[in-house]
Amino acid sequence: MAHIHEDSWWSLNVSAPKSGRPPTAVTQEKIELVRFLLIENLIITYQRLEKCVDIGSAAITNIINDHLKYRNIVSKWVPHSLTEPKTWSR
Repeated sequence: MAHIHEDSWWSLNVSAPKSGRPPTAVTQEKIELVRFLLIENLIITYQRLEKCVDIGSAAITNIINDHLKYRNIVSKWVPHSLTEPKTWSR
């Protein structure tokens, strides 16, 4: 097992502040805005959502997949809870 010195680059950078948007980029207000945009336009793109909500692609992905539980099927956003027959009937 390798020994890591306390003054190594890794131990110095673990607590260093990170650049970019703060983790508060995903708020309840933005989640509801993404939900509204998806309901209004089922074929909206990630890039369009990023511009409309003014947050990055990782945050948009987080909202769509983790908070709203949506997935993209045949270029339309649908809830994960749809069964296969319901998915095909759309």
